[in-house]
Amino acid sequence: MKKLITLTTLSWIGLLCWAQAQPKLAELVAEVNGEWMLGEWVAYTESGEEMTQKVSWDLDEHVVVMHFQAPMLEVKAMTGLDPASGQVKYVGFSNRGGALTGTWGEADGWPLLRLRGANADGQVWKMALLYKRVDDKTMRVEIHGMDGADNVIQPARTTTQFKRKDKKPQN
Repeated sequence: MKKLITLTTLSWIGLLCWAQAQPKLAELVAEVNGEWMLGEWVAYTESGEEMTQKVSWDLDEHVVVMHFQAPMLEVKAMTGLDPASGQVKYVGFSNRGGALTGTWGEADGWPLLRLRGANADGQVWKMALLYKRVDDKTMRVEIHGMDGADNVIQPARTTTQFKRKDKKPQN
């Protein structure tokens, strides 16, 4: 019995040490100076309709939640660190029944999200989103196509400029 208790205790200590050794997504975001993306952003369509992008921490800063709303599209997504691959992965779903997956990287020092998605009808697509900080109150999002090897196609298909809707987050 004493052996079983000792073995169980050692197993729990090992599990706790392993869990504490896993890096938080927040640490990786800080390493690449990506905290500026957190907060609520707003942009307007050519017809003046509002689009919002909310970016916030969740699950003890292991996950970033992104919530995009536009007149005819809403997407809720989560980004987290996959401990098996070490990749920062994205998964999301839309109000139209679509599903998206992606991986985060960088291009010229800016956050780059390579996305693959499927619409509710099964149509598959892919694109890349490049997020650029213009200043403390402005973010530019470039939407790019991707070729067969998932390389970003230049120039951007479209660019949207968002303004910070909230106050800059305090660290």
